[in-house]
Amino acid sequence: MHSGCQLIARCVNIPYMESIMKNRIICLMLLTETLIAGLNASENRQVTLGNLEITIQAGRGGLLSFCAQQSYDTYRANSNRNRSYTFYTNSMLMVFIGTDDVGLLPRADGSRMFHLLPFRTKAEPEFQDSLSDSVTAVLPGGHRAVFSKQTGELIELEGFIVRTSPLVRFDEMVKKSGGVELVPEKGSILIDYGWRTGEIPITQLWRTAVISDGYGNSCKVSLRELFRVDPDDRDEVIFKYQNNEELDTFLKSKCRNIKK
Repeated sequence: MHSGCQLIARCVNIPYMESIMKNRIICLMLLTETLIAGLNASENRQVTLGNLEITIQAGRGGLLSFCAQQSYDTYRANSNRNRSYTFYTNSMLMVFIGTDDVGLLPRADGSRMFHLLPFRTKAEPEFQDSLSDSVTAVLPGGHRAVFSKQTGELIELEGFIVRTSPLVRFDEMVKKSGGVELVPEKGSILIDYGWRTGEIPITQLWRTAVISDGYGNSCKVSLRELFRVDPDDRDEVIFKYQNNEELDTFLKSKCRNIKK
């Protein structure tokens, strides 16, 4: 399932980048470019740097997503297994894994989603290729990140410690929830929406998310407390909190132990 970045972008329906995605990741293979309202091909950029492929794609309203993943050659060399990192303007991150490991489980793809908080000033995504083995990027949500040109993986994320494990058989990746762990540093807050095989996790509003800070504190909340169903599309959800003030009010009410 390569290219994950392009397929994910086709699946995104993000009015003002607050409504995230269609219910099933299967739409990655079914939806067409027409779902991205206002798409301007001139705004789409894709480049391969070593074993890293970067895609910046326009979404509804001209807002952009930034996706990094292994190159096609790396994907083929790794038994057709791919992991992509898609960052959105509202500071959400989706880690998507697509494989050809059919038969191990009913589905051979899945995703884990995170929220990188507090909100920062939105930025136009860009990247800089240095003479080293890495690429530094500015993400749509305002964070900076570093990706490896050797592995195609995320290696640094501003405000968070990144730990990754190698891509192996899909059933093993499910046990590792995709093989990517983020730990917030002091001043940062992370919402971990968890892993879901064959789907995205945030549309199941009965699920539980874990909010953690850089001081070792954590808090569990229902996704119903974080998202509401999009009235224009029952298969989509909208994050309830539009800015840091609204987010702070929620945390003081539900997660008083969480610190910035």
